[in-house]
This record gives sequence, C-alpha cells and structure tokens, in this order.
Amino acid sequence: MANRGMSAAMLSEIAGQKIRIFHLLELYFSTVGYLTTARRNIVWNGNTYHALGNWLSFGEVEESTEIRSGTMNVTLSGVNQANIQMALTENFIERSVIVRRGFLNATDQIVIDPLVIFDGRVDSWSLTEDVVQGTSTIVWQAASHWIDFDRTYGRRCNSEDQQIFFPGDRFFEFAAQTDEIRWGRV
Repeated sequence: MANRGMSAAMLSEIAGQKIRIFHLLELYFSTVGYLTTARRNIVWNGNTYHALGNWLSFGEVEESTEIRSGTMNVTLSGVNQANIQMALTENFIERSVIVRRGFLNATDQIVIDPLVIFDGRVDSWSLTEDVVQGTSTIVWQAASHWIDFDRTYGRRCNSEDQQIFFPGDRFFEFAAQTDEIRWGRV
C-alpha cells in the first residue's frame, strides 16, 4: 500500500526498528461492533475496540489501478453462543464494514490516526461449526462500493428491452400469441 493518507507520526513509526501493527474493525450491524486484533482493548476516537487477538482475522487488501470491486473476508473464530445467536438472527447483507490499520509504539500507545484500509459492505456471510473441536467460525465477505459496477440487473421481457440488446429482433412482438413453450424433454 502506498503512503497515501498516512500521518508523519505513522510514517516515522514504520521507519523505526520495532513496529506493532493492530487493526480496528467497525461492524455497522443493528448495534455497532468495535473489535481489534490488538492484545488489549483499544480506545480510539471515543470508542472502545474489544480485543480478540488471533480470534479475529482479515483477508489481504489488494489495490489496483483498475476500477474493480475489492473484497475482504473478515473471520471471527472461537465464537460463543451469543455470537452464534446474533449470526442466525441478524441481517448482515449491505451493512457497512470499516477496517483501519494502526501502530503501537514502544510504550504501547497508539500512533495517531489509524488509516482506513478497507471500507465496504457485507456481500455474503457463512457460519461453520466444527463439532469435534467444539468451535464455530463466522466469515463475512465484504465488498467495496465498486461492487455495484459488476452487478447485472434484471431485464424486462418486452419488445423495448429486447431492442436494446438485439436490435431488429421481433420475438417479443409475437410473444403474446405463443400458446405453449415446452422446455426440456417431451
């Protein structure tokens, strides 16, 4: 990732010998969830981000010069029963997800201005359970706002819509006169 948007304090911390990276996750569901990969709770911007350490992970953020949808998987493992209940009742689709990357200095203090590395909406999710290990994992797949450019919206079955894609095709002019169309084997 380029240095875009990084403060001078963040750039000097990166140049130092010892950097400790942490992530802040904001899940804008029915109640906003604030989580962090740090080993302790992080208070930033008036919010307390609860430490989940290795229980919380993210996919890599890929940048490109092309206009295309970036996606990221957010994984929460070791899920308790309350989180499973939330997963089964909450409507996650199209809810906002923001991931920020920050650094802790040698005295375990936040270097100012954690940087937004992903801002998107939940596109799909899954819940898996390992009965043998007794663990559950929730994975939210989030996509950037560019996902709308990739979506194919429905078409109407009328003559005007048909002319957009197949000029001169007169199929829908006569569709109302068709008695029966059999699909598959007869």
